Amino acid sequence: MNLKTRRNVLTALLIASVVAQSTPVFAKKVNNNPTGDEHTTIGIMESATTVGQASFEVPLYVTTAAIANQTNLMCPEGYDIKNTSIDPDAHDIGVLTVSVESVGTWSTTQGTPGTDKEVKLTIGDLVLPAVTPTSKTATVDIRTQGQNTVFYGKTKGKTDKVTAIKKGETLAQAANGIAPGTDGYKGLDITGEVQAASRGNTKAAAQFKVTYVVSALDDNGDPIGNTYVGDNKAAAGLN
Repeated sequence: MNLKTRRNVLTALLIASVVAQSTPVFAKKVNNNPTGDEHTTIGIMESATTVGQASFEVPLYVTTAAIANQTNLMCPEGYDIKNTSIDPDAHDIGVLTVSVESVGTWSTTQGTPGTDKEVKLTIGDLVLPAVTPTSKTATVDIRTQGQNTVFYGKTKGKTDKVTAIKKGETLAQAANGIAPGTDGYKGLDITGEVQAASRGNTKAAAQFKVTYVVSALDDNGDPIGNTYVGDNKAAAGLN
């Protein structure tokens, strides 16, 4: 299964990663515990059509900047998710969930930041859920919690489905019709709100990891089976 990532884009405060049917398999360390979970469980889904390969690319590293005495986080343009599936069995793809994990000293909030280490982060109109260095992870199900974002409802005739990204196109393009390399293209908006505070010069450090679960879509715009590959039994549909 193919996973393509654009590695020469931007650099480190918001880490974007991907989980989908096109991801590499995660390894689990074992300790010879005869009653432990040191094994590989393979599930079988059934599909009326060819599932195909879900291949896409997303920037791995994004650097933003908190400026002294300003509330707007300085964010780059051009962040996007592209469907790089190829024929003969290429499908539209869609983002099913977006997860955020704290990997540093900052926290996300969905309200007004209350400290100089809190940020209200938005990607494609989706306000990322609250996480902290002690409450590390949170997930948004796009179909139930992300309906007012670019990830949902932007496909003509399928406004009650996740936004379908056609082969060779990007999510921002699917949402607004503006293709990369043309006038007006900015990708998915990344915005941030921070507390206006006194700040010194501190080099970029990883603070949050964002994970996308992506699925191939059928002709009705619905996910084709469960395409998760990783180390989470519930997400894989095997519990």
